[in-house]
Amino acid sequence: MSWKQPIPTDIYDIFGDDHLARDLYIHLLLRSQNSDMEHPKHYKGKPYQLKRGQAIFGRNEYSKLLRCSGSGLRHALDRLEKRYSRVTSKPSPDHTVITILDYDFIIEMDKQKTKQRPSKGQAKDTLKSVKSDKSDKDKSEKIQITHTLQKYIAENLKEVSRIPEQITADQCEKLIAKYPEELIYEKLLLMENKYGLAKNYQSVYLTLLNWCRMAIEDGWRRKKNVNPFFGI
Repeated sequence: MSWKQPIPTDIYDIFGDDHLARDLYIHLLLRSQNSDMEHPKHYKGKPYQLKRGQAIFGRNEYSKLLRCSGSGLRHALDRLEKRYSRVTSKPSPDHTVITILDYDFIIEMDKQKTKQRPSKGQAKDTLKSVKSDKSDKDKSEKIQITHTLQKYIAENLKEVSRIPEQITADQCEKLIAKYPEELIYEKLLLMENKYGLAKNYQSVYLTLLNWCRMAIEDGWRRKKNVNPFFGI
C-alpha cells in the first residue's frame, strides 16, 4: 500500500486568498519523504539524498505544474518560508531542497484524527455532534496556558498573542529542548515589535522555530550578561 501524505485540515484558513502559496505547499508536502532515503537518487543528472520531511524543488518544473511564472513561484516560496513559517529552503545550482517544518507534528495530528473518525453506521446528527464536541475540546486544550513561556507571551506580548495559532505547552518543551531559552525570548521580543505581525504570521511556534534556526545558522552566540527580565 502506497504512502499517502496528510494535508492539514486548516490549510485554507492558514493561507486564505494566497492560492499560489497554498498550492505550492500542498505539492511540496505530497512530494516530501516519509522517511530518510537510504540511497541517493538523481535530479537532472546530479545525486541527492533527502531526509524525512524533505522534497526537491525545481522552479521550471513547479512553474509548469502550477501554471505560474518563475518570479511568482519564487515569491510564493519566499512567503511560505518567511510569512507563514511552513518550510525552509536550501538552494544549490541545480535544485533546492525544501524542508517541511514540524513535519512530525503534521503526521501525528493526522493519525489522531484518523483514530477519532466515527464509523460509517452513525447517524448524521450524531456525527455532527461528535465532531462539534471534539472541536470544542481541541480548542479548549490549545488555549490552556500552563507553561512559563506561554504565560510570558500572554502577560507581556500583546502582538504575539494576536497570532492565530498560539504555542502549546508541548511545543514550548520542544522549542526549549532544541534552542537556548535566551535566544527564544530574544526572538519573541523581535516578533512583538515587528510591524504587521498578526497579519503576516500564522503560527507562534513555527515562526519561533524558523527565526531561531536562522539565528543559529547566522552564528548567534549566547550573551555574557543575561538580562534577568527574561527569567532564564
